[in-house]
Amino acid sequence: MGYDITVKKTKFHRWFSVWNWHRCVASAIYGAGGLSDDEYKDELYAVTDLQQNGLPKDEDGEKVSMADIETKIQTKNVEKVIVECKIQYDDELRAIGATAFIPVPKRMSEAKDFDEKKFAEMIGGTVAIQVRTNNLLHDHKEGMRMTNRQCQQLSSMDGEDIDSEVAMVLAVGLGSCLERIGATDQSMRGAWEAMFEDMGMPAKVQEEMFEPILQVFDESSKHELNFEISEYMEGDQMMSLASAVAIMIESFLSGSPITIE
Repeated sequence: MGYDITVKKTKFHRWFSVWNWHRCVASAIYGAGGLSDDEYKDELYAVTDLQQNGLPKDEDGEKVSMADIETKIQTKNVEKVIVECKIQYDDELRAIGATAFIPVPKRMSEAKDFDEKKFAEMIGGTVAIQVRTNNLLHDHKEGMRMTNRQCQQLSSMDGEDIDSEVAMVLAVGLGSCLERIGATDQSMRGAWEAMFEDMGMPAKVQEEMFEPILQVFDESSKHELNFEISEYMEGDQMMSLASAVAIMIESFLSGSPITIE
């Protein structure tokens, strides 16, 4: 399961697993100052734990989740597993529960090593991370200048237009995060100034429109992270942050909304 994000006007798009998209959202919020180092580390640990182990369990072996997560498996005449997820929301569009309908090919269900319970728990984890992404956005919507609807849109796959101003907020947060965790060979200021130069943007326009953002990057570069980032995020997980920055920049520079499907 994942998020296919497209810039509507230019058709530029990137795909993110539900796990990496949560890492991107948490990183944007962290870069914007919404999470402390320890809170950010906890989010990165939580997503990896869900990804590797499925829904957490208490000491009695019962599943524990922040929401009511239900999985329904049914053997069907299908070629592959395509999960249908229905998320329940409260009046503010905060996710409070979800049901995953899972059609399993007969050949898969009849395999000797197929464990229905473990499979359901694994799928439950992918649903739980979508709920967690939604809740994280809601917890920080004021700082990220987002509406309830935008929090829902960024954590679902409904294909609705999401304003380029939201993309701008995410791009700045992600860029700041990359500076704070020391994940860039080139400074964010240098990268953005080179991008503006390639676009032929006059220096005066750069200064008037983007200097405050570049100063945020400068300040973020001075941060000393209190944990080793490679212990919590590496490889394609780290690359997903760069991909998210790229698509968000494409959105706000083209003045085009993004869609998530």
